[in-house]
Amino acid sequence: MNAARASAKPMDHGRPAHRWFVGRLWQRTLKCCRDAGGSQPLRPIEIVAAVVGVAVVLTTLDMIQASFAAAWWLLVLLVARNDLADFLIPDEVSLAIALLGLAQVAMLSLTAGQSAAECLTALAAALVGGSAAAAFLWAIGRTFRLVSGREGLGFGDVKLMGASCIWLAPMQQAIALELAVLAALAVIFVARRSDARDSGVILPFGAFLAPAAWLAHVADRLSPGLFEAGS
Repeated sequence: MNAARASAKPMDHGRPAHRWFVGRLWQRTLKCCRDAGGSQPLRPIEIVAAVVGVAVVLTTLDMIQASFAAAWWLLVLLVARNDLADFLIPDEVSLAIALLGLAQVAMLSLTAGQSAAECLTALAAALVGGSAAAAFLWAIGRTFRLVSGREGLGFGDVKLMGASCIWLAPMQQAIALELAVLAALAVIFVARRSDARDSGVILPFGAFLAPAAWLAHVADRLSPGLFEAGS
């Protein structure tokens, strides 16, 4: 193990950080397409989901927002595929979601004619929002572990929450988390009803959280102020 790591390290020396990241993300994408931990090809439902999600945003949002939302959707599918297969959310994909969200914030700010200072303020606000959401989910997972003695949320879920919530306002963050929890609870209920002998259903929460965050974002873009209507 140590020899393998030692032999791999020199390959990264001298490589720019952005090239290392793009290379790792590309490798992860190929691995996901082959199936995490196996050699199963993309299933038809995954291809349909990718095409439908991209088509929806490209036909309903303006070009800038649609491009970012479409790229995010493909990353969402990578998260779900890996988490369902291995209960693992790749750090490279969560980082890509975060960087893509920051890029969208900067792009929308600049195209709206805001100053550099206003753009930096918007980026800082997005980072603070994502960090606060990650801290909140970590606190929930930690509390659950202290009370029940079991692991409820992995740190990969926490990092995914922070990355996804860079895209979302506080109300959208709450809606996304509620959607993910309700969907997970529904699956647990159905699983227990179908097999009464199985009392310990384990679910990959990231596979629910990632699409829920994307849906909250797209819904707000389609109907601005939707989640503030009742406040």
